[in-house]
Amino acid sequence: MTSVARAATTATTSEGVRDLLGALGLSRPVIVEAPADTILLGGDPLELPQAVAGWWLEVARAAGAAPVALRWTAALPVAVEAGTEQEVAAVLGGDDLDRSAALAARDPQAVLLACTRAFSQVERPVLVVIESADLHLTDSTDPIARQQLAPAIAMLDAFARHGRAGHHALVLTTAAATRLPGAIRAYPGMHTAHLGGPDEAERIALADDAFPECSADVRRAYAARTVGLARRDFPLLRAHAERFGLPLDDPAGVVRSYRYGTRRDAWRGARARRDEIHAEVRRHVFGQDAAVTAVLDELDQAILGLNSDPYDLAGGLRGGPMLFLGPTGTGKTELAKAVTRALFGTPDAMIRISMEGYAQAHSAERLTGAPPGYVGHGEENQLVTPLVRNPQQVVLFDEAEKAPAVLKTVLAPLDDGTLTDGRGQTARFGEAIVILTSNLGSAVVADQLASGAIPDTPDGIRDAYLEIAEALVSQTHVRLPNGQTVEGMGMPELWFRLARRAVVFDRLRPEVLRTLVGKEVSVLRSRLEAREGIELVVDVGDLTASIQPLITEKGTLNGRLVNGAVRDVLTGPLAARILSADIAPRRVEATPRAGGVVDLRLVP
Repeated sequence: MTSVARAATTATTSEGVRDLLGALGLSRPVIVEAPADTILLGGDPLELPQAVAGWWLEVARAAGAAPVALRWTAALPVAVEAGTEQEVAAVLGGDDLDRSAALAARDPQAVLLACTRAFSQVERPVLVVIESADLHLTDSTDPIARQQLAPAIAMLDAFARHGRAGHHALVLTTAAATRLPGAIRAYPGMHTAHLGGPDEAERIALADDAFPECSADVRRAYAARTVGLARRDFPLLRAHAERFGLPLDDPAGVVRSYRYGTRRDAWRGARARRDEIHAEVRRHVFGQDAAVTAVLDELDQAILGLNSDPYDLAGGLRGGPMLFLGPTGTGKTELAKAVTRALFGTPDAMIRISMEGYAQAHSAERLTGAPPGYVGHGEENQLVTPLVRNPQQVVLFDEAEKAPAVLKTVLAPLDDGTLTDGRGQTARFGEAIVILTSNLGSAVVADQLASGAIPDTPDGIRDAYLEIAEALVSQTHVRLPNGQTVEGMGMPELWFRLARRAVVFDRLRPEVLRTLVGKEVSVLRSRLEAREGIELVVDVGDLTASIQPLITEKGTLNGRLVNGAVRDVLTGPLAARILSADIAPRRVEATPRAGGVVDLRLVP
């Protein structure tokens, strides 16, 4: 059997698919990862397993062989693709296999055993296509499901012993290679190939066919927004729009509805909810008026779509990337959460990535996925895959300074508003908000405040943070105000990309600390009253003064520690006292003392 000379591992065009199928002539098992279940051969859409079998049979017969192709489908254990029933029976062995109906009745283990026997003979070349292999072979802990793994390995062993180029072939198709057992994916010689969806030129042609009455600009917008969809999706897009009465000249609405169902479009209603969004964000963040105002200004631009074109594939980011600078515990992450809740209606609409775990440059593969042929290819990544599933999210890179190399890798493509992973999936950031948080330069600014070198005002702190952050990001060696020289990132292009929307947070001040403590006490009061019918009496000012030393780090107040301090000083002792009391109190009087101590008096 001959094979195409160039063996592709990823295919998106008709020619690429032909090259990829040529790789199946190799004497090695192949996993074909095909999120889209159709491919294009000679201009005709064919179901993937049929196309694989048809190609293999055509090449084998051209070489003068008399092959047999078997297909294990999701609906039936085995369907005969080619060869008479007698030929199939002769290849598989066993007199009871003289009818295709008998093949269909076989249980999975029997089918795997039959395939093992087929690969063990060398008289005739055999192709086995296991369609949706992840439905038959799983990593499930269920004993019944695990029983199929051993005969599957035996089948691979038989193929490895007797398969050779131009003879036997084994193909497992799946929507995602990671759904298959690790023992299958890691089998020696296993090859993983990826079939992508149509490329841009094909999508434009498909959009022209599906929406001929729309303008050329609208059809191009459909092509731009349908990255990752299969060819069969285009006529379904039109049918979906007509069924639900969606205007055909609204590609964003039609594609979003088709992809995600009737999920609320947050951006479409954001203009009418603008005041509500502002109020919700301000309600959750205290003492950071300048930072909150800057972020809300950015949101206003995003709501109007002034920073990106939602109809353009390379339309840029809807909002961001915003860089939140400031000392820890001042509300940077909380503001990102508040934006998520206010704009998208749920805290779950956030992809939060802690950059502390991405210190090594190769860690970027966990965000965007390993390319074909590398360890980890096919595994779901932590950035592109979630954003493909739901593009309306906040993407938060927390403590961004911990992984500068990875950050540069990830942010560079965001200028175009797209990021493609190792599996060929493309995430569009045209409906997302991108935020980075960083403590970069906080120690230097704290020293400057302590020495009086900079004014202790929001403007003074902002200017100091921007100056030191720019130096640490842009320069290779940075001389600090105290004369010490430290290593910088040496990435001026990265600072240029981030400085445009740098938001500096003021340090946590005592009056804001009292507000945060009061919020915690209010929640505790409400819960105690609702669940136990007990009134809590405590002076918030005195409690704030009592716990202030517990939430101070290197002379700086840390708002993140407030909840824990209140729990340790008040909530914990209060719960223990109530549960151990001989009386059922109606009221608890709490008197804070110095050093984080609270005296409790139960009033019956």
